[in-house]
Amino acid sequence: MGKKPQIAVLLANTGTPDDPSPEAVRRYLRDYLKDRRIVEMPPFIWLPILYGTVLRKRPAKSASRCSREKNRGRPE
Repeated sequence: MGKKPQIAVLLANTGTPDDPSPEAVRRYLRDYLKDRRIVEMPPFIWLPILYGTVLRKRPAKSASRCSREKNRGRPE
């Protein structure tokens, strides 16, 4: 009977945007998602997706969510 393979999960804080603005989120996503260790696709396939779709649509949605999270629990 062989040894059962072990599975490990690594959780890491990858940082956050400088502020909850679309521009800051765009910079953060661009730097994070260009890392070949994060997205394991050939650059000639991934970069057009990143620049053509992800960085055009995602920053505004994410910035709005970040802003809501940051202000949650604050007295009005």
